[in-house]
Amino acid sequence: MSGWQVSGDAPSFYQRYAYAIQAPWTDELILQAGCKNGDRVLDVACGPGLVAGKVNEVSKASVRGE
Repeated sequence: MSGWQVSGDAPSFYQRYAYAIQAPWTDELILQAGCKNGDRVLDVACGPGLVAGKVNEVSKASVRGE
């Protein structure tokens, strides 16, 4: 093992810190991807959907998570 184990509740830790780390660049990522109204975006196995959850808000594209 690498010794980099999260103690306690890893999902809660991820929710608490990943959102804060990724939030500043999420909107720009969506805009750079060229998502726009009428597009359909498929989120496949991309974690808890941090970016996918904002696609519609930023670009008006529709999102489906699998």
